[in-house]
Amino acid sequence: MNVPVNIRIEEILLNMERSRWMPSDYPPDYLIVNIPDFNLYAYEDGKQTWTMPVVVGKEVHETATFKGVLKYVVFNPYWVIPPGILYNEIIPGVVKNASYLKNIIWR
Repeated sequence: MNVPVNIRIEEILLNMERSRWMPSDYPPDYLIVNIPDFNLYAYEDGKQTWTMPVVVGKEVHETATFKGVLKYVVFNPYWVIPPGILYNEIIPGVVKNASYLKNIIWR
């Protein structure tokens, strides 16, 4: 909240412009991720039926926004840390703090 008023106004205007590009009419069944809220919401017949927490990118690695048709869902997918994340984030974190991995896993 410690942000000058003119910066906050710019943020509001930017978000209002982004909202213009969002669809105004959703199909009866859809998923939406509220990035600032870190949650996914599922709607069936226009009513919210399910929610779950999601991981989104930090400001440095922003999460892309898009609209698309969902064809399938993979729960608990196999994932390997990409080399860029390993070398730019994980290894420097471990070098600075031996408990780095423990701290990021149990957040």
